[in-house]
Amino acid sequence: MGCCSPSEPNLIDQMCELAHQQLPASILNDSHSLIIHSRFINDLPPPLRIYAGCATQLFSETDGVDLVKIHIRSGKLTLMTYEGFATQPIPMLRERVKINLRQRTVDFFDYGYGDYDPQPLYWKSQVIDASFHDYDKQQSFDKRLSGLNIPELAEGHGPSLENLTALLRINHGLTIKGYRFFKAQSAIAPS
Repeated sequence: MGCCSPSEPNLIDQMCELAHQQLPASILNDSHSLIIHSRFINDLPPPLRIYAGCATQLFSETDGVDLVKIHIRSGKLTLMTYEGFATQPIPMLRERVKINLRQRTVDFFDYGYGDYDPQPLYWKSQVIDASFHDYDKQQSFDKRLSGLNIPELAEGHGPSLENLTALLRINHGLTIKGYRFFKAQSAIAPS
């Protein structure tokens, strides 16, 4: 197997499917993208590892990157950094760097400090495995959140964290503290 070229989407697609089967955790969006934790880069099939390496040569500052998204058809690779990835059940996207191998360009997107609203990362347990510190807590959290059947979580990137907090309080009488759900305290009107 040789290197995956951005002009070979079928090979990239095959390698992403293989990686999804072999890696301990990943999200495969059929024929669109593969999302992995940066810890798993060296576990990718060699052609994808080389592909990711070529992309990161255009952007040499990869320290602190949490997730890597390999775009199957567009010849792009996205590096994502989250606030609280290691400590929060719903970390917030802080920075996204999109590397276009075909055009040899790099685009930066700043969340929370610039033009983009911070995006929560829901279902973090899909991109981590038991080697991560709070994996069991994250799995339990995601299972409980899924069981609440909140339709907005299935739409796009899901609701903002503020909207989720409001939905949990109003529709379920719950609040989140750490990796746990608690009964929300109702506001007491002054007499």
